[in-house]
Amino acid sequence: MSIRRTRVSINRERWNASSTPAEGSVFENVDFDELIIQNTVLRRISFVNCRFKHCRFGFNARYEDCVWESCKFTSQHTSFGPTGTFERCIFTRCLIQSCSVDGASFNNCSIGGTFKHLTIRGEQARDPEVVCRFTNCDLSQTTLSDTCFILGVELDSVNLPATGIRLFNNQDERLRLELLAAARISDHKKVSSALECLIPADGQRLVVLDPDYMNSMLDTQESLRVFNEIAPRHEISRGTLVNTSLPHYL
Repeated sequence: MSIRRTRVSINRERWNASSTPAEGSVFENVDFDELIIQNTVLRRISFVNCRFKHCRFGFNARYEDCVWESCKFTSQHTSFGPTGTFERCIFTRCLIQSCSVDGASFNNCSIGGTFKHLTIRGEQARDPEVVCRFTNCDLSQTTLSDTCFILGVELDSVNLPATGIRLFNNQDERLRLELLAAARISDHKKVSSALECLIPADGQRLVVLDPDYMNSMLDTQESLRVFNEIAPRHEISRGTLVNTSLPHYL
């Protein structure tokens, strides 16, 4: 077991099959910079109050029953994919900001904290290596900030946050088409552009919108007014969603 209680920095380490920490290891108060984990399996490793910057977790790496508590994952060069698999892992009070989850798979995981400035791509992506998958995951303790689920991310088995987001049924792109129709008749170019760009034509049937993303896209009172005239016809009123297919939401 490796326990670090005073804050230390670990720079440019490489963990692979021959150098992976032993099962049950604990890292506490560690700043990891440019850590690369590849071609290995981590089991029951715990990270407490650690910071990860410019780190790569997903080069043919598998994580089983690992825990991240009060950790921060930052920078666009921090990635959980393209071949990172997380099984029965727990993220508690973690910040995941401006990172890449392209190609990562989270199975039976609990993720709590904040997703900030993330783009999560689904099965409609042209490149299968960027598809992020969540299967039987609990995100109920997660706050979303400027986070986009696009390209058909499958969320049927995901327990989404009960508050702080708005959900919309976009099956057959009905919501997007209504917004496009409103954009075409708008006399305001900025309003028209906002309505056209809010929801991409990408197969995302369950649209998840958080306040920060909506404020950045619908940045005029008129665009927000038009959206709120259309949205109630497609908005899903629900409590916490658990293991339920989209038609049951409605």
